[in-house]
Amino acid sequence: MKKSLVSPILFTLLFLFSFLSAYSQVAIGSYTGSSLYYAIKGASGSGSGSEWINIGYGTGYYGSGSSFINVGSHAGEYAANMLHNTHIGYGAGYKGSSAHYNVAVGSYALYSGTGTYLSGDSNTAVGYQSSYDVTTGYNNTSVGMRTLYNLT
Repeated sequence: MKKSLVSPILFTLLFLFSFLSAYSQVAIGSYTGSSLYYAIKGASGSGSGSEWINIGYGTGYYGSGSSFINVGSHAGEYAANMLHNTHIGYGAGYKGSSAHYNVAVGSYALYSGTGTYLSGDSNTAVGYQSSYDVTTGYNNTSVGMRTLYNLT
């Protein structure tokens, strides 16, 4: 008698995807997101929220909020109470707090390295260290290497 593998595989996929649909989070890479339930990773971080996509080492780690895309090592790490943000690049969007509707593309774009958290809304930063250490900037657009560097 031939045994079918369809049922066990289907059950396993439904079980795994039930966690994704309940929390709407995807995380790939060590120390991403908040729990092993949300994706495939080496170790779990401690972020919280919903509708996140985290790809890369440390992305979204200790972060909270919803409607996030973090791609690249440490992107969106230590970002608290964030909403509708996109961070692409090494360290992009690092250490934000209550900042909404921001876009950071490039290594260290919208990166808060001085210990002060970014709390500004509606910022767009494209380029290496673009809007680096912006603290309370609102509605800024910076394109190019180190544009609006250290704006407060």
